[in-house]
Amino acid sequence: MSVFRSPIAKFANLGRIWLWMVMDLEARPYRAFVKVAETGSFTRAAELLHVSQPALSAQIRELERRLGFALFDRHSRRVSLTADGHIFIDRAKRLIIETEWLNQSAREIRDNRLRIGTAHHSGTFALRRTLIEEFIRANPGIPLAVSSRTHAQLFEDLRTGVIDVAITLELVDGDHSAVEPKEVGFDRYAVEQRAIGFALPEDHTLARCATDATMVSGAQIATISRVHGIALAEAVARRITDLGAALVYPPEGDAQSLVRYAEVMGLIAIDLGWLDGLPGRMAPVACPGLGLATQLELITFGTQRTAAQDFLSFAHSQ
Repeated sequence: MSVFRSPIAKFANLGRIWLWMVMDLEARPYRAFVKVAETGSFTRAAELLHVSQPALSAQIRELERRLGFALFDRHSRRVSLTADGHIFIDRAKRLIIETEWLNQSAREIRDNRLRIGTAHHSGTFALRRTLIEEFIRANPGIPLAVSSRTHAQLFEDLRTGVIDVAITLELVDGDHSAVEPKEVGFDRYAVEQRAIGFALPEDHTLARCATDATMVSGAQIATISRVHGIALAEAVARRITDLGAALVYPPEGDAQSLVRYAEVMGLIAIDLGWLDGLPGRMAPVACPGLGLATQLELITFGTQRTAAQDFLSFAHSQ
């Protein structure tokens, strides 16, 4: 005799399966399924999972019942995936990864962990280091994780919720790059502004640049690369070219490396103004005629958790 199941009953069953899956925050049935598939043995998988073999077999049978199809062909000595099992295993692995990410997110929310992203080169900026160090001293009870990323990755990490706050160096009142996608939906908080100038060898003949930017015409100037962001790199390059100087791109284009390169080669270098002292015989020279400045910014995206709000409030109070 056939049994008719109404659509309502079918949806109710799907709801029970979904609830069963969600309530297991460790994805244990899926981990068991993947482990049996990897080892080809219930006995070996049970040993690795630290459960009894009968308990593991029962768990897999219950998973198959709820899914509505068999995952394994059982043989006397070994088990193998069915066709449906082959299709489902990649989805099960993705679910395990998502579960781990979900649990990590839950721990971070529960622990009020603050996740800050910074440009990898910004460790040489004294103000950036001081801001984080002083926050740690003032808030020892807030767990903190600081990650180093590229300029573009910081915005992506904010958008996807990987970090709570990004600390970046941005061009002040600059035109947006035609190459770099325009970042929308972000909240920005300026910490401090500094003018861009030059770093020169102490005995360089153009040390008078502080009063006349046009004196660099014909000179070679080591400049930053896009590691500092496309918009900033493009603006600096355009200004140097407008002054009639030649661009030199060092092997490493971050602020500190290019100044070291300029010292070795006897060149002028762009000085963003954030280094904790210039290396060797290089001296900073102000050049108002450049007309460029940067600012250290704290950038967030969307609703902020308590720890991020605490960090922003602390930065504003400094």
